[in-house]
Amino acid sequence: MIIDRFEEDVAVLENPDTLDTKDFPRAKLPTGVREGDVLIEEGGVLRVDKGETEARAASIKDRFNRLKKS
Repeated sequence: MIIDRFEEDVAVLENPDTLDTKDFPRAKLPTGVREGDVLIEEGGVLRVDKGETEARAASIKDRFNRLKKS
């Protein structure tokens, strides 16, 4: 799941495969999460997948830069 956005005390999480979203209590997320972070569950605990988050950010930046050149 990816953190799409925050709405007060709720985080809207998006499934990147289906684009379905669900609301999730912000207080139950790991400390310091940001919009765009990729979350994975391990042993019932959510954590940020830093490698996947960075890869997605780089991919988005690359697409944006290619669009600017067009």
